[in-house]
Amino acid sequence: MQYNGSLEQKIALIDALNELQTKGISSAKLMHKINDARKKGMILGFTKDSGVEISRATIERYRDDYDPKTARMRYDSAGLMYNFLLQSKDFNTALLVDSALTDTAHELSPLINQFMQHFGTKNEPFDKDVLKSLEGTFHAYRKAWSSIKKKTFIRSVVKFERHGSSLIYTDTQDYYDPISDTLVHQSDTGFVVPFNVNVIMIGKGAGRELLKFCALHDFTPYPNGIDPIDAFEGSFTVVYNKRQHLGFQVLARRVKPERAQSKFYNEGEVDKEIERILLASLKKQAEVLLTA
Repeated sequence: MQYNGSLEQKIALIDALNELQTKGISSAKLMHKINDARKKGMILGFTKDSGVEISRATIERYRDDYDPKTARMRYDSAGLMYNFLLQSKDFNTALLVDSALTDTAHELSPLINQFMQHFGTKNEPFDKDVLKSLEGTFHAYRKAWSSIKKKTFIRSVVKFERHGSSLIYTDTQDYYDPISDTLVHQSDTGFVVPFNVNVIMIGKGAGRELLKFCALHDFTPYPNGIDPIDAFEGSFTVVYNKRQHLGFQVLARRVKPERAQSKFYNEGEVDKEIERILLASLKKQAEVLLTA
C-alpha cells in the first residue's frame, strides 16, 4: 500500500532508514537515488513534474531524531521516501513489496505490467525501450464517422509521454463538425505496449464510457528507441453505446507541440496524399468484406 501517513507507516519508514544505515548505505546516496527516480517519474504517486525533493538532512532527521508518535512528518517528504523504498530492489528493506514493483509513477503502470505478463508475446522484436521513438506529439488523421459517405476527415492531437519506462498516450479532439452541427470536445487516455512487430494502444474516454483499441503497424522510420518516429499508420475501433463498432485507418505525422491543433476537414480540404491513403484503406476493407 502506498504511503497514507498512518502511524504504522511512519514507524516502518524510520525502521527502514535505520536498516539502510546498518547496511552502510549513506544518506547522500539514498538522497540522490530518490531524487533521480522522482525526476524520471519512477516513484508511485509522484510524477516527474511534482517537484518534491529529499535532502540528506531530512533523511538523517527522520532516521535519528523523530518520534513518530509525537513528531509531525511532512507528508510529501515521508511519502516520497516510503513509496521509493516500497518498490526499490536496490535498497532492499523490510518495506519492499513485490506487488508494488513498478517502474513508473503513472496510475496505469500496474495494468501495463499485468498486460505484458499475461498477453505479451515471447521473443518479440519490439520491447518497451523501442517505444521511446514514439515520444512526442502527432497529428492523427482519420475518416470522419459522422459522414461516412462523404470525403470528410478528422485531425486529432495524439501525445505520447513517458513515465519511467512506460508510455502513456492522450488523444484529444477539439473541433466543430459542420456536417452534424456539433462542437466536439473529447479525449481518451491509455497505455502503449509492444506486441510482436506491432504497437498496441488501449485507452478509455475521459468522462464517458468509451473504450479505444488501436494497432499501429507501419512506422517511418522503423522504431529503434533512439531516433524519433516521424509518421505511423494503424487501425482502430471505438466501443461506445449500443451500435456497430466500425474500424478505421489512422495516419499520423509528428508535429511541433505548439502547432498541434484538432480540425475537421470538409471534402477537398485535407492533404491529397492523406486522403488517398485513408480512402484506399476503406476501399481495401470493403473489397475484403465482399470477397470473404
